[in-house]
Amino acid sequence: MNWGWHRDNPGYSAGYTDGREVAREDRMRGKPFNENPRGKYDHRDHGYIREYGDKNDYRARYTEGYRAGYEASFGYR
Repeated sequence: MNWGWHRDNPGYSAGYTDGREVAREDRMRGKPFNENPRGKYDHRDHGYIREYGDKNDYRARYTEGYRAGYEASFGYR
């Protein structure tokens, strides 16, 4: 299945959720803004299953969603 660049893409959705969570944790701990996936999200494949297609495409959408979710939750959007 080709999920494309849509915001309903499973990689984007997973990344957005994870980015929001990390941003909330960063704010609570007084950490600086850092929209890059890191720690347990460093591989950018959280939530991936083979049915989603190419893993590199999933990772790219995950990163896009993570950054958007992080920015929205940290307060930069």
